[in-house]
Amino acid sequence: MPHSIRTSVVFGNGFPLRRAGIIHGMDNPGDIIKAVREEKHLSQTELAQKAKVHLNTLRDIEKYGGVRSSKLVFLAEALGLDLDALSRGRRVDLAHGDAVTIPQFDTAGKMGNGGVVLSDEPPGVIEQWRTTEEWLHRNVRGFTSTKNLCIVTGFGDSMSPLFRPGDPLIVDLGVREVLYDAVYFFRVGDMGYIKRLQRVPAPNGARRLLVKSDNPSYETWEITPDMEFEVFGRVLKAWVGTAL
Repeated sequence: MPHSIRTSVVFGNGFPLRRAGIIHGMDNPGDIIKAVREEKHLSQTELAQKAKVHLNTLRDIEKYGGVRSSKLVFLAEALGLDLDALSRGRRVDLAHGDAVTIPQFDTAGKMGNGGVVLSDEPPGVIEQWRTTEEWLHRNVRGFTSTKNLCIVTGFGDSMSPLFRPGDPLIVDLGVREVLYDAVYFFRVGDMGYIKRLQRVPAPNGARRLLVKSDNPSYETWEITPDMEFEVFGRVLKAWVGTAL
């Protein structure tokens, strides 16, 4: 569901992703927009103001269709319609009752006033995602609770090609220890990392903890008992941005 990713990223406004119903037989986005606008008793001027688009743009979309218009995203949000379905000539109303907001990880709230220092500052930060319980259970497996989920913007190139700087990651803050090998968000001292943590056997039944990168340019290193080590959470999902 590629469209779900785009419509779930929130930079101030966003789209819940639950599809509540489909009306068939309409193949012109302009007709759908006009029909829903009239159902909601909105004038063209009122909808243009609500969607923050020019009135003439709205008139043209309703008259000619507007499939290629970049303004469809704002009109879809204002009318509570699924953007992908609208662009394909179908009406899908979005239900708002079970929306889930996944917040950005608060680095400043960790380790007192100093905060956690990320190894490389991300080139832009995703503030939050807004989605639904249904979408999460279909697309993000094995999380402890929706309340434990947060967004971390990928930083550094040590995990490339798994993810790159600026890519959004969903992290489960309910996982606070390394029970099995996986990708974790953690700190050593005041430095934050996102790496693979691997448990390997050691003498007397103990286990060593190795820190591994997907990028072969980075060496594997070990977390030793004298290090101030804390797991913030396990990384569940990474969405890799690809330029087209």
